[in-house]
Formats: sequence, structure tokens, C-alpha cells
Amino acid sequence: METVGKLSSEAAEILKLGIDQQIEVQAKSFGISQYAQMWLAGLDMPDSKGSKPTKPYAQVGLVFTCVNKIVNAIAGLPLVLSTLDEKIIESGPAYDLLFNNPSLSWQKLVTDTVGHYALSRDVFWVFIDTDGTQPKQIMVVSGTQMHPITHDRTAGGILIGWEFRGFGGQRAEFALDEVYQIKNFNPYDKFHGLGPVKASQLNINYSFAADLYNSSALANAAEPGIILTAQGNPDPDQVRMIRSQFDARHKGAGQAKRTALLTGGLDAKTLTMKMTD
Repeated sequence: METVGKLSSEAAEILKLGIDQQIEVQAKSFGISQYAQMWLAGLDMPDSKGSKPTKPYAQVGLVFTCVNKIVNAIAGLPLVLSTLDEKIIESGPAYDLLFNNPSLSWQKLVTDTVGHYALSRDVFWVFIDTDGTQPKQIMVVSGTQMHPITHDRTAGGILIGWEFRGFGGQRAEFALDEVYQIKNFNPYDKFHGLGPVKASQLNINYSFAADLYNSSALANAAEPGIILTAQGNPDPDQVRMIRSQFDARHKGAGQAKRTALLTGGLDAKTLTMKMTD
């Protein structure tokens, strides 16, 4: 049986390197202040080629607003640490780790945790820089970067640890007592939780598709478009050339109502649309 060893300093560096490299690469082209907001939710640059958002926090205003309201509300709660018998703890290693940690403030810990929890399937606290049995640092990691390790390396095996996979290919393994997983109930995956965004995917997709449609319509001066009819059967290369030349001069609100000169038997027809549409 394969087992997962205790967290080494090398594994901790791999984890830090994976996160640092992602931030550095994204910040070069996206702007560090904007990327910081994405990172709080466990996301990288927004990009979508279809009608479904790949980065809902960056692409759907409702998601951004809801997550930020939840994050700000929880981050503003009083700082209280207690035992199971409701005894208030005001000092000690656990208190210092959460509330007096110079490398991770309480507000950032809450922000990162709630952001990942709301937008991902779950979130992990990874304990690094351990002094004996007492961790000195916490790294908040999205559940999408943590993969279960089972005793026989199969999906149906017994969970014995977790593997971190960085965006740059970095990997590090952690024992069960080196991580703390925060998740919702998920009857479809025994290792990971079911995030709120996943459950709301249909509504998010609908909102995003509606925004895309409206944006496209406005970008085209709210006109449905033009149909170009050619005599005969032009080959694919001719079709692409005609379309690109026409779009270059007439596509978009800024070029609407321009005069078109059609040759070679071309005919242009404007699609009609009712005001209610």
C-alpha cells in the first residue's frame, strides 16, 4: 500500500511556486489589481468562446455581486475562537495562527476561503511550515487544484491524502492531517463537495447568454444583419473573402448605414425585425 508522507519543505515550496507563477503570468497581461479579484475566487483570466461563461465571477455581474456581498459580510463578523464546549479562546497557537498571522491576515483568510467555497466545489486549508505538530502558516487552495489520493490509486479506493496540482504543472502530496477541507454535501462525488455555482449553473448560463445577445445587438447598431446573395455557387474561399470584405466596411454600430458597392451579381438584403423583438 502506498502512503503519503509528512509535508516536506520541498512540497511547500512547490505549492507556493505554483501559485506565485500563476499570479506572475496573469499579472503581466491582465493587471495585478484586477487579477487579485480573480484570485480571491480561485479563478484566472476571464475567457469564453461560447454562450456559457468559463469564468462566472468575471463575466456575470450577478455572480460577482453575490460573492462579494457574502465575502464582505462574513469578513466583517467579530473574531471569536471557541472550543466545542463553547469556551472562548483568546490566546495560544491556534489563536495566533488565525488572528495574529503576519503572512495571512484574518480578513484575507476569510476572503480567500469564502470566495473559493462559493465559486468552486470546495476549499482547502493547507497547513505548511509546520513546527512539530503546530502549523505556522495556512495556504488557502481551491478544491479544483486538490485531487484525492486513494490507497490503491483508484476512484473507489480509501482516501489517504491529497495531491496539489499547480497551473504550471507543479505537484505536491499532503497527508490528511495536513489539510482541512471545507465542503458541501455532494451525493455525486465522495471526495469533493458541490459548490453553489455548480447548482446555479443553468441560471448563470441564461444570464450570460442574454448579456451576450444584447451586447452583440448593440454592437451592430441593434440591426439583425445583412444577407449577401451571389449568383452561382462560390467556393468556400470566395465566400470567406466576400464576407470579410463586407464586414470590414460595414460591421458594427460605428459603420452602420455606410454605402455598399456590390459587384459580380451580389445582392444584399436586410433582415427585418419587429420593435418588440
